[in-house]
Amino acid sequence: MSSTSLQAALSAHLEAAAAFLQGQLAEGAEVPFELERRGGRPGARRPALYCYRPLVGEFLRERAESLERLPTHSEAAIALADSDGLDRYLLDHGVEPGEGGPRGRIREGLLVLMEDAFGEGGDFELVPERVQAAVSSLQTAAGSTRSGVTVLARIRGLAIASPDLSLADGLEVVREEALPAPLPDLGASFASEDGEPVFVLLACEAEDPRRAVHAARGVLSELLRALRLFGDGRIALDALGWVSTGGGPWRALQLPGGRARGGTLLLTPDQEDELRAFCSLVSRRAFDGGRLEWALRRFELGCERNTAIDALSDNLLALSALLEDEDSPAGMLPRRLAALCAAQDEAPELVRRVERAIALERSLRVGGAHPGGEGEQLGRELAEHLRALLRDVICGHLPEDLGELADGIITDAEQARALESEQAAAAVAAAQAVESPPPDEQAEAYTPLSLEEIFSHAAQSEEVLDVFI
Repeated sequence: MSSTSLQAALSAHLEAAAAFLQGQLAEGAEVPFELERRGGRPGARRPALYCYRPLVGEFLRERAESLERLPTHSEAAIALADSDGLDRYLLDHGVEPGEGGPRGRIREGLLVLMEDAFGEGGDFELVPERVQAAVSSLQTAAGSTRSGVTVLARIRGLAIASPDLSLADGLEVVREEALPAPLPDLGASFASEDGEPVFVLLACEAEDPRRAVHAARGVLSELLRALRLFGDGRIALDALGWVSTGGGPWRALQLPGGRARGGTLLLTPDQEDELRAFCSLVSRRAFDGGRLEWALRRFELGCERNTAIDALSDNLLALSALLEDEDSPAGMLPRRLAALCAAQDEAPELVRRVERAIALERSLRVGGAHPGGEGEQLGRELAEHLRALLRDVICGHLPEDLGELADGIITDAEQARALESEQAAAAVAAAQAVESPPPDEQAEAYTPLSLEEIFSHAAQSEEVLDVFI
């Protein structure tokens, strides 16, 4: 459809919609409103100003079916369906074009066009300049082949020493003062309760903004995984982020996040290059759906729990996937973990603590009492050992078959102890041999003298004495 026909069909429908909506107001209908925070940056301490903002879009959506019964709707819907820029126009205004099917796509397109044309006044007076601008925006979207997509999200549990940290092309971790303008009006959603806020900023160019937003979620998931493995499993992304498409308004975006359990990882300038390399490694690592990927997912589920005790089952399952298989003897997990994560003289103590953690998890499963601080400490230790193993496997420092490696370490240690025992026994035998003389050098056995022999010796002794006297 030509631009002239498109503009004529949409303008006619806007005029009919304006008349209908003004009639609704005359009958007593009221446009809902909300208090909107104006001025100030997120987390600012100075007082904020508030004003009433009419919720024109909500008012329109409540009357969407009535608007579709207007005589001008059919021609406007056909004109909009033929527009090549409708999907991009919707994305630029924060609407996913795939929701609701073809009919929902047309409905959302007309409602967004009305919001553009009527503005935020709430009186539904048509201003020719606004109508022209709204239709021109739709036509401009049709001629665009690429669009910039920017995603903003808050990171919990991380602090950076530098104002900003570039991790990859278009991916940055930044402190609040380094965020570029214009920012979304986030109100109190990013207000800081644990120090200076840190954000991740992702920007890219894409021919299909919808796919770019989907890809952005994947990039943020990989970044969150890398940060948790790199330094601290308690790091989290806010579940609600913000996205801007084509320089349009910011809109809310659901993200792969959760609630941080407390504590902050401070990233120093000396660690920045190491983190860049590790993030690149994680993004390139291909998982085949085997035990490593399953254990990694369990580790991530544990990171999203409220406490270390709540994460105990997830982390034990992850360790079991890494260290055990169907042919493993029962009860090998503590010994294998100790073989990989403790020095030989410290292994028995780690075995004891892992066994205690297993017993604690079983008790909790059947409704046992919460163990308090001791249990939290056990949970954190177990999570840290799991994180270290996963990181070393991903980096290639350890093989994926950790059970076989651990058994080899255990066997070598047992053989070393057996050899030490043999050598000690041989040393004892040698020492005893030196202390005891050979049999031929030993004194003859003592035989008591008879009474006659005693008197005979005595008599001889007297004769000798007589000679000397």
